[in-house]
Amino acid sequence: MSQFAFTHGVLAEQLGVQRATVTESLAGLQKQKIIKYGYGSVELTHAKALERKACECFQQAKAAVEDFLADIRSYMGNELSW
Repeated sequence: MSQFAFTHGVLAEQLGVQRATVTESLAGLQKQKIIKYGYGSVELTHAKALERKACECFQQAKAAVEDFLADIRSYMGNELSW
């Protein structure tokens, strides 16, 4: 999945920052052609470039999500097809 439906306000609330900060950050990422965004939608166009810009905690968060999904798949008997 590379397209996400949310507004800048929702993302700002989730991150605990002001909406203007989200808009400014998304604009910078779009200028670098890492994402494309419009009202209520953000499309990730270059995941590796975004990963390179992320902090060192990204790999830890990614591993935690992968472990969580593996646990769910194990519990569900691989019925999930994400």
